[in-house]
Amino acid sequence: MAEQDPVRTLIDAGQVDDAIAMVERGARADDPAMLYRLADWRLFGLYGPQDFAAAHGALARAAATGSARAAHARAYLVAAGLGCAADFDAARAMLAKVGDEAAARQLALLDTAPTLDQATRAPREILSEAPLIVRIEGFASAAECDWLVACGEPALQPALVVDPRTREGVPDPVRTSHAMSILAMDEDLVVHNINRRIAAATGTSPRQGEPLNVLRYMPGQQFRRHHDAYAGAPGANQRILTALIWLNDGYIGGETVFPDIGVSVTGRRGDALVFRNTLNDGRRDERGWHAGAPVERGVKWLASRWIRAGLYTPE
Repeated sequence: MAEQDPVRTLIDAGQVDDAIAMVERGARADDPAMLYRLADWRLFGLYGPQDFAAAHGALARAAATGSARAAHARAYLVAAGLGCAADFDAARAMLAKVGDEAAARQLALLDTAPTLDQATRAPREILSEAPLIVRIEGFASAAECDWLVACGEPALQPALVVDPRTREGVPDPVRTSHAMSILAMDEDLVVHNINRRIAAATGTSPRQGEPLNVLRYMPGQQFRRHHDAYAGAPGANQRILTALIWLNDGYIGGETVFPDIGVSVTGRRGDALVFRNTLNDGRRDERGWHAGAPVERGVKWLASRWIRAGLYTPE
């Protein structure tokens, strides 16, 4: 049986003030679990203001008690530049000091991962000029693809939308896959390095990207025709680009299809697909409607990342 989370229990019971008091009391006593929870709240602006510096401070105190989890999270903040200047080399050095098995596995994979320069020079196939759709060969290594599957599989959930009448989650009629998002406090340096390369390949900043999603499509599952950009005013922090990475191959079906422009594409494991969702003036490009065709046989694994016009703040 999973260990009960007393803070979550209080919040679920509507006793938010008591939950906040419990976390703050534990943090003052240098309880690493409560310091980690406080850092998570400050990073996302939950139950108080968003404060990256406070998140750093809480994680540093938790790491000083011997919390490897906090040390890993602090290395991510340094790599991502949340509350400080982004410094991936410094983050790697911090990870090396942690010295646990998880750190060793990350460092070993980082040593063999494609570089930022390789991400910008990898062979590209332009599938469409307008809207721009580009396939990038060998964007991620096989080991990185396996890493993302391993990160995502335990946390997969059915795709849901909120029923406006009941306010409860119901099956998404557009997307029938299972999915999860790798949020900031769970993003390790392997995942962040992939996100850095997505930014390099698209000429954007890693801070413009939303959390990386991992998706699994079983036979019959699909992502029906949809658009990744929001409808409405071009002045919003729009999803200007989408990046997809094929994490496996060998399945039948599951093509990414742009029906309005006659483009259908399937990649090999490690290939990436980047496409633009907006016009030059920021309006949604209506030619960019697309779908993930039903998988006919086998299982399809995919990673996706939406890239905003401006910096994306964890929320």
